[in-house]
Amino acid sequence: MGLFHSFKYIDEIEVYTFNEKSRTLIGSHKFEKTFYDKDLIQNKAKEMVSDYITSQMKLQNLPVRRDSIVSEVDKIVGATYVSLLSDDYNINLQNLLPVLQTEN
Repeated sequence: MGLFHSFKYIDEIEVYTFNEKSRTLIGSHKFEKTFYDKDLIQNKAKEMVSDYITSQMKLQNLPVRRDSIVSEVDKIVGATYVSLLSDDYNINLQNLLPVLQTEN
């Protein structure tokens, strides 16, 4: 995320899966100086998580029900999305940094 004059814009988002010890990048998207928009970011994150779940289900030869995936992805992203622009920015950053700094 960057700051240009008094406007906030987003450069890139990354989405990870986590097990108890490490993280794995499952998707990233670069933006071209796009103004920060929570809905845009959440929708892109939902798209990446949905694509990941769909691909994992196909790899395991499981039936892919798009409506079920969309419903679950909405819950997952809704429960885990945290904006670093929130009032709890420092707390959010302190919680995220150790996880992001661990090696896979």
